[in-house]
Amino acid sequence: MTDYSTMFHLVTYTEKMDALFFLIATLFAVAGATTPSSDPCDSQHHTVLSDPLRSVGHVYQADQAPICDRNLAYGWYRFDSPAGNEIPLSCPPANRCGTHTTVWLNLTTNPSVNDGVVLTNGCAHFVTSGGTENCCAWRTNVAVKNCSSYLVYALGHSRHQCAYAFCAGTEIHCPVGYLSPNANFTPGCEDIDECAIGTSGCSQLCENTEGSYYCRCASGYQLGSDNHTCTDINECEGGDDICASIYSNCVNVAGGYHCYLPWWITLVSVSVGVAVIVIIIIFAGCIFISKCGTRNRVIATH
Repeated sequence: MTDYSTMFHLVTYTEKMDALFFLIATLFAVAGATTPSSDPCDSQHHTVLSDPLRSVGHVYQADQAPICDRNLAYGWYRFDSPAGNEIPLSCPPANRCGTHTTVWLNLTTNPSVNDGVVLTNGCAHFVTSGGTENCCAWRTNVAVKNCSSYLVYALGHSRHQCAYAFCAGTEIHCPVGYLSPNANFTPGCEDIDECAIGTSGCSQLCENTEGSYYCRCASGYQLGSDNHTCTDINECEGGDDICASIYSNCVNVAGGYHCYLPWWITLVSVSVGVAVIVIIIIFAGCIFISKCGTRNRVIATH
């Protein structure tokens, strides 16, 4: 039979030892903060956590592996990502920050530079399977120091099961079709004009829209199934009598068509035209000759 009282005692003892170790480590950090070599603000004395999914604005997705800080080694950490660099001071919603149980700081305001190292605790926002929420279901020891341009945190792991993680920042990635100067994170997301910068891939015409674009084709062309490529429309295969005369032939050309008469009609037309011209010339010649002959006879009579 399992001795649950012993198990409870061991867990309680372990958690107390974790807290004691954290307190000792923090006190050493505070005591040594006067020497530049041990100052946690020094980049050599803290670890950078840069995952933007820790943002309160990021909603955890079921197809993502949740972030879990259960095995986070005791030490000083700095958050540095375009999503934000500070642990929130109010209870964030559950299933945010790339995890299930979100951890925030139980502080009214962040410390100033003159405050040095401030001891506090992180609260875990836990939601039971029945939907009951507790913004501080359990606590973990945290120390904070203001390094003027950023904050560093003394964090350590907990015996609680995954998945839980410290949140950091509130910004999210810009939607598809938008960019921002903040590494494409909010705020300041602006529409990308794919048509202007030439990244649309449209073979002919491009129309920009808010957050997107679409391709169009010039007259005589149709948009392909890829919505980008334009192909010529063969008007002559439409089945309609596109040319006005039943004696006309339709010839497709890029972006349009031409109507041509059959060769024999063209030949006949040319022949008739030539014949008419010849007749006119002959007729004109005869008139000229007739007039000239009449004039000569009149002269000869006189």
